[in-house]
Amino acid sequence: MAEERRRYVIEFRDVPTERQGIPELAVEERRGNFKEVELGFTEEMAMREARRCLSCRRCLGCGLCLAECHTKAIDFEQADQDVELVVDSIILTPGAERSPSPIPKEFGYGKYPNVVTGTEFERILSDNGPYGGLVIRPYDGEIPRRIAFLECLDHQDGHSLSYAVKEALIAQKKVEDLEAHLFFSNSGVDGLGKESKLSLRRAKVAGIKEIEGNKNVVIEFSEDGQTREEEFEMAVLSAGFDLPSDIEELNRKLGLEIKGRSFWETDDTSLIETSKAGVLLAGYALID
Repeated sequence: MAEERRRYVIEFRDVPTERQGIPELAVEERRGNFKEVELGFTEEMAMREARRCLSCRRCLGCGLCLAECHTKAIDFEQADQDVELVVDSIILTPGAERSPSPIPKEFGYGKYPNVVTGTEFERILSDNGPYGGLVIRPYDGEIPRRIAFLECLDHQDGHSLSYAVKEALIAQKKVEDLEAHLFFSNSGVDGLGKESKLSLRRAKVAGIKEIEGNKNVVIEFSEDGQTREEEFEMAVLSAGFDLPSDIEELNRKLGLEIKGRSFWETDDTSLIETSKAGVLLAGYALID
């Protein structure tokens, strides 16, 4: 026996067991894509990590865990029981699947290499992204000087515009004299400060074409009642995210009806009502 901190601790060679490391994507597999680098625990690894506490093989009733738990969260006499709670409301907080909602084919996503989603552009801006934080075009690695940010879904709202503004401002800090043009049809464009270096266009985009030679993109849009075209080196599509499949399954089990299948992350504490009184969604603004 060995005395430690006035408590008796049995010396096992495997106490404590080594902490589980986070698996990461191999370096050669990270190049030229937007895949997450940290892959997270598998179910088996998560279970092994959860069993690390004192590395107990089985409960012997020694009380070591109780002695080490300063918050006194362990109760050997606790038995399973069903508890009914009366609450005023239930708030569901879904996670986010960072995959965009289906994008109309006229925007050329997946066809033209210099057309990316806002999520992919977020990875481009990241110092841990595929280009080490450099703002470069996926097609040829050149630094773009004109980038168009635009909405591509009919049901978008002010949240998509705010994200585009943040990304455009970060890009301008990284690329000197970068022209960032935002094409959004909602009224939020008019409320942004004129001191911004962004070109804010209250316009409706009809589609995107590609120039064969240099792979630049041409934005087709309607502005002030006129149909126009402008050439850019990159286009960033502001698209919503799909509602997570596990939340859809939970909605079915609870008998909830939620309008729309997409959502935007919100910075405020607003709650979204469902078809059942007192059952609410938090953290996301659902789009009808």
